[in-house]
Amino acid sequence: MLRIFSLFLLLIFISCSSDSGDGLGNNPNGDPGTFGVKIDGSNWNATQNFVFSSIFTVNNITSLSVSASKVISQTESEAIAIALSNAISGNTSLEDTYPLDGTAAASIAFTKITGTTTLSYVGISGEIVISDVTTENVIGSFIAVLQNVADENDKIAMTGGSFNAALYTGLD
Repeated sequence: MLRIFSLFLLLIFISCSSDSGDGLGNNPNGDPGTFGVKIDGSNWNATQNFVFSSIFTVNNITSLSVSASKVISQTESEAIAIALSNAISGNTSLEDTYPLDGTAAASIAFTKITGTTTLSYVGISGEIVISDVTTENVIGSFIAVLQNVADENDKIAMTGGSFNAALYTGLD
């Protein structure tokens, strides 16, 4: 059930961003930032200009999504998406620690596409820490264990994750 909730949460947060304007929102220099992590001990860094975040508030509940992509070749790419909300904590600031154990509205997902094959993983433990939210960027860190949605025995570990993502508002 937690896996389904995590996927649902990610889809909602990612699909709610606007595509109007130039996509730079409040980040006039257009620098989307950085996103890096070790996946099973190997360095993973997002492709330059493929790191974004968005924040929106509905009925006093604020949600945040951070996404990063790595283009490996024309037929291979990987992506990491983080989504969280203050819905459970009630904390008016998003700067907080969000456990990935079902006690917070937070999730992380990893997708790898190779040709016509897609592998998808969702977080089953760990935490996401949002350390700074400005009008231009969201800064945070994370560690997580993720499980393949099609094979519960296939797990990956993410350690030392950090990001400084441009805040995309869709506003001109």
